[in-house]
Amino acid sequence: MTTFIAELKVPPLRAEETYIQPDRDRFNDRLPVDKVRALAWADQAATLYIEESEDGAVWTAKMIQPIAAKTTMDTGWVALAKRRYRFKVVNGAATQGEFILYQQIIGLGEGQTDINVSIERVFTITPNDAENLPHNTIAIYIGEAGDLKIDTVNGDNVLIKNLSSGIWHPIKAKKVYATETTATNILGAY
Repeated sequence: MTTFIAELKVPPLRAEETYIQPDRDRFNDRLPVDKVRALAWADQAATLYIEESEDGAVWTAKMIQPIAAKTTMDTGWVALAKRRYRFKVVNGAATQGEFILYQQIIGLGEGQTDINVSIERVFTITPNDAENLPHNTIAIYIGEAGDLKIDTVNGDNVLIKNLSSGIWHPIKAKKVYATETTATNILGAY
């Protein structure tokens, strides 16, 4: 099973500004795309659109998901039906100071339990309010669903609500806190 993850480098948006990802062809040469997923965080409210098109000219929204200020948003898996897809973010009334957007894709006929981010080593994560992890993660596995409070590798303090169990999440963290973390059986990949 193959899942790919990419961090979309989106600069913070000005008030009411829109970011549109260059469109992606589902029939690429590496992996025909079946489903996409977004994990986003912004310090100001915004709206994420997952759009699709047959011709690259006329786009329809497959999903519209609000991003609340200072709250992690996970779209869950969205099945695609048309040839092209893209992510679009419309910022709210306030200029953003920070915006993080990850895109995850699953190939046609593939499952949802594996990622391909060159995982070479894995370690058990014991949440700890005082100490950083022994390694910065490139992905975190959640054995039992719940919330995860982290410091990202960029130093942001984020509470990620309701992470699904049994899958790897594209989370780059340097610390996992005991306080407010309810997920259990956590692994880190580096």
